[in-house]
Amino acid sequence: MKKLSILLSVMLIAGWLVGPVVGQGTLEASTDAAQALTPETQEIGEDGGFPTPSGSGVVVASGPVALGEPGFNLRYLSTYGSPESAYLEDTTHLNYPYGLWAGGSEVWIAESAGSRALRYASDGTFQQQIGRAGYPASYEGISLEWIADVSVDGSGDIWLVDKLAHTLIRFNPAGQPVGLMGEAWVSGTDNDHFRGPESVAFDAAGNVYVSDTNNHRVQVFDPAGNWLQTYGITNQPGTAAEYLNTPRHISVDDTNLLYIADSANHRVQIYDVTDPLTITLAATLGISGAAGSDNGHFSTPTGIFVDDSRIYITDLGNSRLQVFDRATRIYLATLQNPGSGEGQFLYPTDVAVDAAGHIYLADQGNSRVTQYDAGFQYMRTYGVTGVPYLTDAQHFNRPAGVAVASDQSLYVVDSYGNRLLKLNPDGSLVWSVGEAGVPGNDAAHFNRPVDVALDAAGWVYVVDRNNHRVQIFDSSGMHQATLGAGMGSTAGQFQFPRGIAVRDDGTIYVADTGNQRVQVFDPSLNWTGQLGLTGTRGTGDDRFDEPFDVEVDGAGNILVADHSNHRIQIFDAQGNFLRRIGETGVAGQDFGHLDDPTAVVVDANGRVYVADNWGGRIQVFDPAGGYLTTLGNSWGNLSGDLRQVQGLALDAEGRLYVAESLNHRVQVFAPGVDGWSQANINGFGDPNNVWAASLAAFQGKLYAGVYQVSGLGAQLWQRSSAGDWQQLISDGFGNPANNGISSLAVFQNWLYAGTENPNGAEIWHSADGISWAPVILGGFGSLAGAPRITAMGVFDGQLYAATGSWELLNPSIMQIWRSADGVNWESVTTNGFGDIRNSMALALQAWNGFLYVGTRNDITGGELWRSASGEAGSWEQVNLNGFGNSKNTAVTSLVEYQGRLYAGSRNWTSGAELWRSVDGAEWTPVTQNGFGGGANSGWVDSLVVYHGSLLVALRNYQSGAQVWQTADSEAWEQITPDGWGDNNNPLTGDGSTAVLVLNDVLYYGTQNAASGAEVWSYVTYRIFLPYLCR
Repeated sequence: MKKLSILLSVMLIAGWLVGPVVGQGTLEASTDAAQALTPETQEIGEDGGFPTPSGSGVVVASGPVALGEPGFNLRYLSTYGSPESAYLEDTTHLNYPYGLWAGGSEVWIAESAGSRALRYASDGTFQQQIGRAGYPASYEGISLEWIADVSVDGSGDIWLVDKLAHTLIRFNPAGQPVGLMGEAWVSGTDNDHFRGPESVAFDAAGNVYVSDTNNHRVQVFDPAGNWLQTYGITNQPGTAAEYLNTPRHISVDDTNLLYIADSANHRVQIYDVTDPLTITLAATLGISGAAGSDNGHFSTPTGIFVDDSRIYITDLGNSRLQVFDRATRIYLATLQNPGSGEGQFLYPTDVAVDAAGHIYLADQGNSRVTQYDAGFQYMRTYGVTGVPYLTDAQHFNRPAGVAVASDQSLYVVDSYGNRLLKLNPDGSLVWSVGEAGVPGNDAAHFNRPVDVALDAAGWVYVVDRNNHRVQIFDSSGMHQATLGAGMGSTAGQFQFPRGIAVRDDGTIYVADTGNQRVQVFDPSLNWTGQLGLTGTRGTGDDRFDEPFDVEVDGAGNILVADHSNHRIQIFDAQGNFLRRIGETGVAGQDFGHLDDPTAVVVDANGRVYVADNWGGRIQVFDPAGGYLTTLGNSWGNLSGDLRQVQGLALDAEGRLYVAESLNHRVQVFAPGVDGWSQANINGFGDPNNVWAASLAAFQGKLYAGVYQVSGLGAQLWQRSSAGDWQQLISDGFGNPANNGISSLAVFQNWLYAGTENPNGAEIWHSADGISWAPVILGGFGSLAGAPRITAMGVFDGQLYAATGSWELLNPSIMQIWRSADGVNWESVTTNGFGDIRNSMALALQAWNGFLYVGTRNDITGGELWRSASGEAGSWEQVNLNGFGNSKNTAVTSLVEYQGRLYAGSRNWTSGAELWRSVDGAEWTPVTQNGFGGGANSGWVDSLVVYHGSLLVALRNYQSGAQVWQTADSEAWEQITPDGWGDNNNPLTGDGSTAVLVLNDVLYYGTQNAASGAEVWSYVTYRIFLPYLCR
C-alpha cells in the first residue's frame, strides 16, 4: 500500500500555480501562509504541453540589449537518452488508462500519461493505435498530450479528448486527424474554448457533448460544431441543481438522457436532452455535495456508462463500481474488491460495456484495464499490473534535472518516470532509485522529481516535487536523509519545490516554488533563512513569482530563475539584491528578454546560462549581463534543437548538460570550435538578422550583408581591424522591401551591394562604405526576372551582376548585366541564355580568359556557360545539363584550384557533387555523394582556396553546414563540426557570396533562423587526416 496515498494526485490531472513572483531582499525567516493548491492543480500542466513555441517566426524586440564580447559559443557533442522516445513502446503495457469506450466487440482505451489511444478486440487482441507512447508531439501533424477520454461517433470517427491541450481531436477510422474542437493550448470560458475537458459523448442526432471539466460545465454542439447549450454555470462550481462541480465522464443513452459524473459534488446529474436547447433535469443519483460510502452514495464519481438496462458508475474515492437500474434508478449492485490481484482494482476512473455485455474498468491505480462478463466475473486484463511501461537506462521520461560528478558520472532525474539514474560517462547504468512510471512517497520512490544537485562529498540531493521534500542519497544510491517537513508554508516545509543548489560549504538552497520563496539550510539540514516573502507573489526586487531554480556562483552570489516574472534575480551571499537578467514581467524572444525561465547555472568564468521554457532555448550572458550566445530556439528533434529545457549542469571542463523534457534526452555541449572563432554576436545582437548572406573585404575591413526578417529591411555591418562591428545600413537602404543584401563586390575602388527585393532587386555603391547611392532600382526594370542579385563579379574590366527568381517558368527569368563604370549597364542575357528554365545564376568565375556562369535549372539540370568577351550572343554551354544528371539542378559555385576549374552542384537526391575540368569543356567527377552525407548534404554553397587547400562548404538542413578540405582533390577532411556545432547553421551563402579571405584569415557567413546570423573565422591551419572520396 506504499503508493496508494498519492495515487489520486496522479490520476486527477494537475495544473500548476501560475502568476507573477519575485524574491525578498535579505535572508530572513517568514511564517506567512502560502497559497494553497487544490488537488486539481497538483498533477500535470506545469511542464506538460506541446504548444507552438513563442520563439517561432519573427521575434519582436523591445529595444537594444547589452552585448558582450563575441567569440563565445557552444557546440553540440553528444546525447544521452533516445530522442522522442520516453520508454520502450509496446501495446502490452498501459501508462495510466483514464477513459474508455466500448462498442460491438471492441474497446478503446485512453492511455492518459501514455499520450495515445489503443483499440483491442474483446478477446484482448490489439488492433489499432493513435498516438506515440509517452511522446506528445507530431502524431499525424498534431500533438497529443494527456488523453482523458476516447469515444466513437455514429460515423465511426474516433474522438480523443486532450485535457492539457484543451482540445478534442477527431480522427477518421484509419487514425488520421480530420477535425479539431477548441484551440490547442489556449483555454477559455467562451463557447469556442475549453478548459481541461475530460469527456465527449454523442446523441442519436449527432450532437456533441463535451465535459468541460475545469469550466464546471458540459457544452453541447451540433454536428457541424456550432454551440447549442451549456449545462452548468461557466466557471462557477456549485451544489445547487443548476451547477456542476468538476464534471468528469459523461454518457448519452438511446432515450436522449445525458448522464454527468459531477465528481466534486459526489453525484450523477441526469438531464433530458431531447431538445438540447432546453435544460431539463430529470434526476440525481447521490447526495449533492455530500460524499458517502454506503450504497447509492458516491465519493468523487468519475466514469459512467449506460446500456439497455443498467447505469454503471465508477466511484473513484470508494474504489468501487456501483450499478443502478436504468428504468427505476434503484441501486442494484456494487463491484468492490480493492487491490492488485486478479479481478481487483484501485481507483477506477471510467467504465464501458460492449455489445456482449462485457464490462471494462479503467483500473488506473494498477495501470491496467480489467474486463468482466455481464455477471461481474473476471475475464482478463489489458496491460501489466503495476507496470505502466518498460524502460532502460537509454530512455528518459521527461528528464527534468541533471548533475555531473567530478568523475564524469551523470545523474539524471527522470521526472515523469519517477526515477533517479546514475550513469557512467558512456551512458551505462550504475544504479537507479525509483520505480519506472510509478509514484510513491517512501524513501525508495518519488512523485515527480524535478531537480538534482551534488555536494562536495558526492551526496545527491533530489527535489521530490509532489512529495514536497528533498531526498538525499550517498554516491552509491543509499538513502541518507529527507529535507522537508511535509507540505506547508512554515520554515522547513515546502509546497511543490522545483530547484536546488548546494554551495561548496554545504549550504543548501531550495526553490520553494509554491511558497514563492527560496529556503536556505545549513549542512546539518537546519533552516537558516529565506529569500522572498512566503506565499506572496510580486514583481519587486524582493519578491518572486514562481521561483523555479536556484544557483550559487563561486563568489556565493545567489541566482534565482524567477519563472513567471521572466527574469533571473541575482543576490549576494547575504541576500541583498544585485541585478537582474531580463525585463520584469515581460516575456520575449529577443536577446534582452526571457520567456518563463526554468533553469540557471553559472560557469567558472561567471557566465550565466539560462533556460527558457517555451523559448526552447538557452541564453548565455557574461558576468555583467551582456548577451553572448544562444542555443536552440528551433524547437525540433535534431541534435542541437531544444524542446522545453528543464535542467542545466556544468562539468569541470565547462561542458554544458541539458535536460530536455519534451525530447526525452540530455544533450551535451562544449565551449568553442577547434580552429574556429565566432567573429560576431549572433545576429549582430538581433535574432531577426538571420543570414549573413554576403561578405566582402573593402579598404582593409570586413563587410557583412545581412537578411532581416522583421520587415525593417536589410542591414550592412562593418568590422574594424580591432574586431568591433559597426552597423552602416539598418533599413534596406531606406527601402524595407530590400529584405537582404545578397551579394557584395568591389569594383574600381567602390563597394557594391546587391539586394533581394520582391519589387525588383537593387544595386547600391559607396566609395567609403559609409555613404551609399543607388545604381540600379527596380530590378533593371524587369520585376519578374530580377528580384534578387544572386552574384556579382569582375571580368575584363567590367562589373557583372547576375539576377534570378525562385520561380521556374517565368518568361524573363535569369538575367546578367554588366557595366564598365558601375553606373551605366548593358544586358548580357535577359532570358536565361534562351532557356526560361534557367531560373537564376548562382556562380560567376573568371578563368583562363573566360567568364563562366553556373545556372539553376530544376527541370533538366544546371548549366555552365562561358564567354571570352562577356558580350551578348557570345556565350556557349560547356557542360551537359546537370553534368549528365538532371538531379544536379544547379551549378552553385566555381573556383580555380591547381590549374583546374572546379564546379559544385546542387543535388538533393543523392548528394551534392563536385566536378573539375582542365579546359573548361571536358568535366570529370571528384565526388558525387555529398562527401558521404548523401541527400542531406545536397548543395555546394561555396568553393574557396585557402593556404594551398581547396575548401568546400556543404549545405545540410539536418545536422548543419560542413566545410571540407583537401590538398590534392583526393583526400578530404571535414574541418568543422556540423554547423560549427549548431544544426541551426544549415548553410553559408549562395555561390561563394559568404566566404572570403582577409588578412590571411578565412571567414564564412551563415544563415541561422533560430538565433541570428553568425560569422566564423578560421584562425589556425591544421594538418589533417584524410577522408578518401570514391
